[in-house]
Amino acid sequence: MAPGVELLSFRPNLPVRDLGLALAFYRDLLGLDVVHQEEAFALLRSAGGAEVVLEAHPSPQAAGCYLYVRGVEALHARLADAGVRVERRLQRQPWGLLDFVAVDPNGHRIGIGEWQ
Repeated sequence: MAPGVELLSFRPNLPVRDLGLALAFYRDLLGLDVVHQEEAFALLRSAGGAEVVLEAHPSPQAAGCYLYVRGVEALHARLADAGVRVERRLQRQPWGLLDFVAVDPNGHRIGIGEWQ
């Protein structure tokens, strides 16, 4: 990193076919708050400062991102109960994460984990 520069955070910008469906996943299931929304764009943020941008696109390509959380087991159960496809089950990683991978309604792979 260059002297005097500090990396603060990353924010994924995810292309989505159906903004309403994507909002239902990120807002209603993951618990992010809508900070700003337009017809084809939404910025969502958690109380802890995690952000994601959803951008309407006629033919989006699936991407991925990783969310660090507290309460990963409860979130895993919530998503599974809601019928969200869990691509990789909840498991403890040798580097100290308890995590899983879910797939959002647009096919984006979302890794979700908690440092333990």
